[in-house]
Amino acid sequence: MLPGHFSAIVSQYGLVICAIAWVAGEDLSVEDVQVSPPRAHEVRIKILHTGVCHTDAYTLSGKDPEGAFPVILGHEGAGIVESVGEGVTSVSVGDTVVALYTPECQTCKFCLSGRTNLCGRIRATQGQGVMPDGTSRFRARGRDILHFMGTSTFAEYTVVADISVVAVTPKCPTDRACLLGCGITTGYGAATVVADIRAGSNVAVFGAGCVGLSIVQGAVRNKAGRIIVVDINADKEEWAKRFGATHFLDPVRVVAESKMSIQDKLVEMTDGGCDFTFDCTGNVGVMRAALEACHKGWGESIVIGVAAAGQEISTRPFQLVTGRVWRGCAFGGVKGRSQLPDLVEDYLKGDLKVDEFITHRERLANINAAFAHMKKGDCIRYSILYSRESLRNKKEKRKNMPSLHPLLDNGLTKGPPSFPGGNLYCKCPSEKVQVTLSSNVAHNHACGCSKCWKPAGALFSVVGVVPRENLRVAANAHKLHIVDKEAAIQRYACKQCGVHMFGRIEKEHPFKGLDFVHVELSDEKGWQEVQFAGFVSSIIEQGFRPEGMDAVRGRFAALGLQSFDTLSPPLMDLIAAFMGQKLGTLPAKL
Repeated sequence: MLPGHFSAIVSQYGLVICAIAWVAGEDLSVEDVQVSPPRAHEVRIKILHTGVCHTDAYTLSGKDPEGAFPVILGHEGAGIVESVGEGVTSVSVGDTVVALYTPECQTCKFCLSGRTNLCGRIRATQGQGVMPDGTSRFRARGRDILHFMGTSTFAEYTVVADISVVAVTPKCPTDRACLLGCGITTGYGAATVVADIRAGSNVAVFGAGCVGLSIVQGAVRNKAGRIIVVDINADKEEWAKRFGATHFLDPVRVVAESKMSIQDKLVEMTDGGCDFTFDCTGNVGVMRAALEACHKGWGESIVIGVAAAGQEISTRPFQLVTGRVWRGCAFGGVKGRSQLPDLVEDYLKGDLKVDEFITHRERLANINAAFAHMKKGDCIRYSILYSRESLRNKKEKRKNMPSLHPLLDNGLTKGPPSFPGGNLYCKCPSEKVQVTLSSNVAHNHACGCSKCWKPAGALFSVVGVVPRENLRVAANAHKLHIVDKEAAIQRYACKQCGVHMFGRIEKEHPFKGLDFVHVELSDEKGWQEVQFAGFVSSIIEQGFRPEGMDAVRGRFAALGLQSFDTLSPPLMDLIAAFMGQKLGTLPAKL
């Protein structure tokens, strides 16, 4: 289950640690970001572990034609569902999940075709770095931060579309599960799903990183014959053999010793060419070599590596006319929501290597070291940990931040529209004043004004309104008194405990006929949730330091609440209409 303090940090403060790429070519900046709650058909995930992939480095380098900044990178993450928006049925709070950069809606023409694992539902907005509704859930330094590949896993919390996440068994540790979110699945699926390598086939894999080694283990699983790994880093030979490669070639050494190109050498070794070749390098020259190393008549070359912007592949048409096939794939042809859980089970049964890929571990604070290490080529996969210790330290750092209000500090609980009302009670230990409401409240809001009753230690009150006829004092009315008889809103408070039970307007006023109440005084659950925050800056008049206002407004924003220094637009419109009627500029009846 999700540890309670994890959820409280994002719900109460809205600020979590992330690694932001502000501009291309520079180190990531590890800092606070506001993460908004999930909207309809969205899921907020507490990321526990993420991998660092060459695709992240590729975008950070500025070579990605779709790359845009500032952005939160990361697309290989696993964690626990912290909250869900309306309409989400595929996952639940507390589920262990893997984020999916290749979504699966299961209803678009791509998903229904049976011919691809690509999904067209959110492709346009995902490529623009925003959620399906065209907006971002991340904000830092006063501006929106873009999403990356629909996942953005370099953040303690991220928000994804509900078609971009899959629940997996909690038996699988998240530092392993996260690697199935890209690299391992991409390679393994390319071999077993896209190519579906036949037993005895000759296979060549260009590039011995995480994806290439995953292709090797997929080829082993499908009982390939020769499995030849090609890499310019001779140190990768040991890794290739460990995963099941039968041969290893350094193309530089091949040219130097035999005066043959790497494709000619492969053709020689395999009696006419390979049955399957795979490019994992993103180098267009290597892509051509991989195709030309294929066997005439049936050889198939699969492109997996992503080339830099503007790069094009080319070959002699004769290569294709004589039966060779050139194709590509993403995420190994695997459908994330339908098929990824099976790969997790394969790992748990010992049929899929995952542990062996993790060569280095690091905390998010040192993520730039992971990028530098990966660039050197002496690691296979980094596992980035979002440690509980760092979360505890972060919570300790913020423990002195005052409460907004008990109904807000632990997140919002949405009430059903059909809620019928209930009873409010004062805080006295006995002979409680009881006020009965025969309807739900409306315009429930956090109010910073100095007149409203607030719980001890809270910056704001929470106030809603009900029609006057829907409120009655059901018990111990004799304990009530009016706090200020001259005020527009006459607040009826308990003489003993001081709690304001309701506020009533007897004078001419735009809100006459509405009573003001505090639903926190009820034992029932289901009241309308807070809709907005009003008179926010008024807390300064009561002693709150002005420099803390950005944090206060940020906490409301993280809850999805707008902040106003008066009231919400509908209520301000009501006041203005009342004044217009008083002045005669509007008719008496609207």
